[in-house]
Amino acid sequence: MARRLGMILLIAGLAACGKSEGGQVDSVVTAWQKAGLEPTKFEPIDGKPLEDGACRAGSVGGIDVTVCEYKDTEAAKKAESAGLAKIGDTTGVSRAEGKMLIVLADRRGHDPNGRTINRIVKTFSEAR
Repeated sequence: MARRLGMILLIAGLAACGKSEGGQVDSVVTAWQKAGLEPTKFEPIDGKPLEDGACRAGSVGGIDVTVCEYKDTEAAKKAESAGLAKIGDTTGVSRAEGKMLIVLADRRGHDPNGRTINRIVKTFSEAR
């Protein structure tokens, strides 16, 4: 029984480690791929462009996307306003979910009806 509990704790610990260093972002990118949304490679952003988040940027279906991870849910929620400022007058979304923030901006007008943005956000929410 103790050995089985030890294995469960080890597996849980390894799973938690896999979520750091971009693990959650990688999971979201994989979910976008499976949904047929054609994400590019997401590269780390130098500095702290959105509060104190660890951010990576790329595009999904022609939409500019930044995904950031924060130390807690409050920090992610606080960063939503910085995400909105980054979007500016372009159609987009800044949304915190748990310890993550997604910022989308349709700078090239690829999504005039908002369907792609909606799919990107929905898949992000489901993948977290």
